[in-house]
Formats: sequence, structure tokens, C-alpha cells
Amino acid sequence: MSDYKNDEVDIFYVFNKFKELLNRGNVLVFRAINFIIKKWVIIIILLIAGGAFGYYTKKNTKQDKKAIVLLRINFDTVNYVYTSLELLNEKVLQNDYKFLSKIGFETAIQEIKSIEINPIINLKEIVNQFEVNNRNFETALKNIDFNVNDEEIQISETFNSDYKYHMLYFILTNNANEETLHKIISYLNNNELLQQLKEVTNKDIREHVKNNIETISQINKILDTYTSNESLASPSSQIFVVDRDFKIANIIAKKMELQREIEELNKFLVYSKDIVLMVNKPNITLLNRGIRDKKVIIYPIMFVFTFLFFAFLRFIYISLRDLSNQTEEEIKK
Repeated sequence: MSDYKNDEVDIFYVFNKFKELLNRGNVLVFRAINFIIKKWVIIIILLIAGGAFGYYTKKNTKQDKKAIVLLRINFDTVNYVYTSLELLNEKVLQNDYKFLSKIGFETAIQEIKSIEINPIINLKEIVNQFEVNNRNFETALKNIDFNVNDEEIQISETFNSDYKYHMLYFILTNNANEETLHKIISYLNNNELLQQLKEVTNKDIREHVKNNIETISQINKILDTYTSNESLASPSSQIFVVDRDFKIANIIAKKMELQREIEELNKFLVYSKDIVLMVNKPNITLLNRGIRDKKVIIYPIMFVFTFLFFAFLRFIYISLRDLSNQTEEEIKK
């Protein structure tokens, strides 16, 4: 029975303490609200001053910029481009003005803050490199590492060097402009050996297209002769030497194959004017850093918060001082 009464007393004690703390909390909230009401003029002044200061600061701050460029990388030079951009990024972070001046940047003005490049993953480009039932393709797929996250699945960098299109992301200073991006593209294309590779490759492709056109012309002559039921001539310069036993379907299929090949090669020549080609027209925009750019809002809040914080410290100091004086008086009594 006595244990039951003790438990009941303990419950009432805890309840009373909780009620006392709640009352103290309500008193503190009331005092805070009352303080804000009494100091409303000061708070309004601080809000106006903070807004004006934030507007002035934002207006006179040179905001960073950003740009996204779609690149096409030709002649199997993806690894070269990635390595060159990594080097450029390191030189920018190190403020290596000597290196930057060599590629056309002014040493006294910083234009680049960071560069990032990522491939546009297109598995069709990878599949087209392998023949049907090619066991090498199956082996390559088995060796791919997949990184599985909660939000997305990212394919590994196994085939990075096989992708033609890549996205180049820039964070630039306010001093940068479109010429800055062209300087970087020129830096990537400024490789004498790769330029020679470009010239040789394009020359071979043009020759290949020319030969295909001549072959199609010969096929057309054969088809014309076949349909007219005439004897088939076979001069020494003739590419195809045929007789009446040839299959017309095979000839037509070969012609269609050559036409598709010419179409693909001509498309390649359009995009192969340089090692790295900027596909889109770069659009440089101001970099939005979220709440950090909203200084007209941030500064008024900071001013008012600082005022209330120091007022709270003053309140704590006065409370502790009064408590200390009260304790000393009680000791003297």
C-alpha cells in the first residue's frame, strides 16, 4: 500500500515539474513576443537596411556564369580529349598563368573556374562496332561494372572512348564570354599529329566515296544491259565481269549497300572538319546558386537574427546577474 502511494506521489511530482517547465516556457515565449512588439521599429529599420544592403551587394557583385557545350569527338581521340581537359582543369585550379597564356588566355583575368566532361551514352554506337553473334561483344558486356544507386543506374566508363558525343560543362567567371569556349576548343584541336591523322582519314574517306560512286555507276550499266537483254560488255576497265548466270538480286543488294555506305561516309565528313567539333551554339548564362544569390532576402534575415541573438544574450546575462545577486543576499541573511 505504501509503495502504491509513493508511486502516486512520484507521478504527481513529475507532472507538476512538467507543468512548471511548460509555464516557464510560455512565459519566455510571451516575453520574446512582447520584446519584438516593443522593438518593432528597430526590426523594420533592420529589414529595410538589410534589403538595401543586399540589393547593393548583389548589384555590385560579378556573378559567375555557366555553359554547356555538345561536343563531337572524331578519329578515336576521346582519351586524348579527356586527358587534355583534365590537364587544363588542373592548371586552372593551380592558377598556372604561364600555361594558360600559351593557349590564348590573359594572365591577369581569370575566365575559367572548372570544367567537366561526360559521355552521352549510346549503346547503339557500341553494338554497331560488333558483327552479329560476335562473341567479343558478349564478353565485353560481361565485364561491365554497374553502379546501382537509389535514384539511377550508371553504366561504367568501359566504353567512354567509343562514344562520339559528349557534354562539356563549364563554370566560368563573370569575365568569360563565348570566345572563352572557342579558345578551349582550339586548345583541344591544336595537335599537329592529330591534325595529320584528320587529313589522312578524310582523304581516304573521300576516295572511298568516289570508288563507291564509280562502282554504283558500273552496277547501273550492268542492270541497264540486263533489262535490255543485250550482250554484256566486259572491257578491261570493267569492275564487274558477269555472265547470264549472275543473280540480279545480289547486284541490287550490293548497290543498296554501297548507297547506304556513301550516305554514312558523307555524314561523317560533315562532322569531321576537326578533331573536336562544337555541335551546338554555346549559351552562356548566369550561374544560379540558389538561396546564396538571394541576398535581398538573406541580409534582412541576418540583420534581424543578429539583433535578436544579442538581445537574447543580454537577457541571459541580466537573468544570471539577478540570480547571483539574489543568492548573495540570501547567504548574507
